[in-house]
Amino acid sequence: MHLFNLDLHVAVIADVRSILEGLGHQVTSWGISGHEWVFGRRPARVDVVNQATWRGLDRRMCDAFYERYARELDRYDAFVVTHTPSFAMLYERWRKPILVVASTRYECPFTGDRGRWEALDDFLRRRIDDGKVVPLANNRYDAAYAEYFTGRAWRVIPSLCEYAGARWTGRRPEFLSTSLWRGAPPAPGVLDRRDVFAPSLLRRALWKLPGVLRTGPSWQDLADFRGIVSVPYNASIMSLFEQSTAGVPHFMPSHPFLTELHRRHHRDGVMSQLSYAQYEGLPPGSIVPADGRDPNRWDDTDVMMDWARLSDFYDPETMPHVVQFDSFEHLRHLLETTNLEAVSRRMLAHAATRRAAVVAAWRDVLSRLG
Repeated sequence: MHLFNLDLHVAVIADVRSILEGLGHQVTSWGISGHEWVFGRRPARVDVVNQATWRGLDRRMCDAFYERYARELDRYDAFVVTHTPSFAMLYERWRKPILVVASTRYECPFTGDRGRWEALDDFLRRRIDDGKVVPLANNRYDAAYAEYFTGRAWRVIPSLCEYAGARWTGRRPEFLSTSLWRGAPPAPGVLDRRDVFAPSLLRRALWKLPGVLRTGPSWQDLADFRGIVSVPYNASIMSLFEQSTAGVPHFMPSHPFLTELHRRHHRDGVMSQLSYAQYEGLPPGSIVPADGRDPNRWDDTDVMMDWARLSDFYDPETMPHVVQFDSFEHLRHLLETTNLEAVSRRMLAHAATRRAAVVAAWRDVLSRLG
């Protein structure tokens, strides 16, 4: 098959493309993300829907996109959408299969617009029901989140991120903190991201991970640390898939401790992207109808952390070997006593098992497209 993609997230489509092409298919991707430099590219020049216009996505824009590219895109067998799933609406008039992979809050950019969000849900329900849209997610959280609002099941196929090509060595003596929240007290031997971005390292290494800086360590540079410590900002983070596949030992707060941190610091970065209502600076709560379990009640720690149980780093099938700490004192103890080589071996063994399951799942999805 030959599939087409227009995308805002370099990592998710890179992963999907790698898997599909490994199965003998072709994927043409027009990337309009500001992070295209990660793979040595500039954003694609696309008419109608591009970096400057995509947040205005509506029916008129979808029609204009079809009129502009009707003949050019008609040669493709199917479409694949990662970020953002709302881009699936662009392809309705081609009447071909649309693979939709939710990786972070499927309603973007409609979080604050009830009419457009409800129009997206109506579209997804119709097209899922008639078989034109195949609803997928690369993590349990986004599958459950999309199911909550659409009332339709979303199949989970985790990411592999083998494109990074890194492998853990542990040759550097320090652990690295990749937290967006800087409120955690330092543990012995842990470097903050600001330390890693020192000028000496910036001069000799290219930053290849999606992030806020355009230069910095490569994937292998990160895999050379003894391990990585994170207080997460989201339920699913592509760099965690990358590091998991590379066998990099990872230390993250247990659910009870993360709950405590969220209660005190959710405005300071702790799980601050769990809800796009918070991320976009909107009031707590979904603008579309929701019940007491509303996953956008970002000021309610009990609700948010109940949803956070679905995070990748708590999923025993996706990432069973993340080392969890119950306090920062406990973290210090674990950094001193954990057998990192054993953890990495278990991670790599599980990565091989996960890879087989992921490839089989994608083969099954594509076989059903006819």
